[in-house]
Amino acid sequence: MKRTSVTIEAGAARYLAEGSLAAMNRLGWYPTLNTARITIGKDGVQAVATDRYRVHVINAETEKRSGEGVFLLPEAALRWIVKNAGTFSSRSNRAVKPIAVMQFTPADPAVQHDTGSVQITFKRDEALDESVTYTGPLFRGNFPPVERLVDETRVADEVAAPRNLNLDYLASMRVLAPARNVPARVRFTEAKHNHAKQGAIHVSYASNGKVYAEAILQPVREEDAD
Repeated sequence: MKRTSVTIEAGAARYLAEGSLAAMNRLGWYPTLNTARITIGKDGVQAVATDRYRVHVINAETEKRSGEGVFLLPEAALRWIVKNAGTFSSRSNRAVKPIAVMQFTPADPAVQHDTGSVQITFKRDEALDESVTYTGPLFRGNFPPVERLVDETRVADEVAAPRNLNLDYLASMRVLAPARNVPARVRFTEAKHNHAKQGAIHVSYASNGKVYAEAILQPVREEDAD
């Protein structure tokens, strides 16, 4: 199978992973929600994660790319990224910019239990051999098309803030900030098909026309708040 390879800064890899993990399902009843959907294309790398109450969409620029595709990256791989992204960081040498090389091998549709695989390598520098590597399976399944909910909420009419809001979920969106000086824009929206209901909350981090991340959070229902 044709392999897709992408190179990004190590810090960008951590950003994608942390933003995904913050929105990931923890109950285990829907295994697909314990993955992040990674899309690699001409616009860069995008990670999407959801637990059905919130959706996180995180974007990162690529330094190199060979091929394109959509892959489901398991939680174990994301946690490895967070743990090892800082392996070669050096505050004393700003000239060193550690990178992450991610190679995705898609599943062979002719093989029933083949999930495909991913290899993630952190390197001190493109020209240096020093590195740490993770190799593991991808997840084979159908990720819900939650990005359409983000698209709808982005353009929905704004209204006053809903009464019921899970602040823990909102606080988890702090990891989507690409830097301390990039503020979040929070919008409270009207439900698309029922104006009597509270719509989703849309959160975005953008600067100079560049969107780093977006998220939506469903309001807490009255019966859940009691």
